[in-house]
Parts: sequence; structure tokens; C-alpha cells
Amino acid sequence: MTKFEIRPIKTEEDHAWAVGQIDLFWGSEEGTPEFEYLMDLSELVSNYEDEITRRDFPDREPQPPYQEREALSPEIGQDPDKKFRPIPFFLGAPHE
Repeated sequence: MTKFEIRPIKTEEDHAWAVGQIDLFWGSEEGTPEFEYLMDLSELVSNYEDEITRRDFPDREPQPPYQEREALSPEIGQDPDKKFRPIPFFLGAPHE
């Protein structure tokens, strides 16, 4: 059995290491130990990034996880009426 390293993310170096591990295990099949490791690391990285955001932007309202945002606002990812149009970053204006 493979032993996976889990450690706290307290510094930018820890964060970079964890993101590198996520890249290595990205695409792991659900239900495997590799997938569980990927999920654990993803949660640690997300928690660290939330902490950094709260520290650097104390007045910003925290964002709920994507799944909760989707439940609160079902139109995320579903745009049959084209209510939301992507803005091309290279043009700086909505496209038709």
C-alpha cells in the first residue's frame, strides 16, 4: 500500500508543494486511495487559500463552496437565456 503524505499548509512553500501533489494526482479514479488523497489535499489547499484571502482582504465576504453557490443560484453553469455572457479578457467587452 502506498503511503501518502498529508501535512499542514502554513506557508507558501507548503502551498506550492500541495498544489504540485494535486497536479500529480489530478484525474485519479473516484473510490481509489489516490482520489481520496487528492480530495484531502484539495480541502487543505482550499482552507489555506480562504485563510489567506481573509487575512489579505478582511472586508471581503467569504464565498461559499461552488456546490453551495450552485444550490443557491441554479443558473450557474446553465444559461439557456444567455443572461450571463462571458467577457473575453483580451477584448474587455462582452461579445455578441
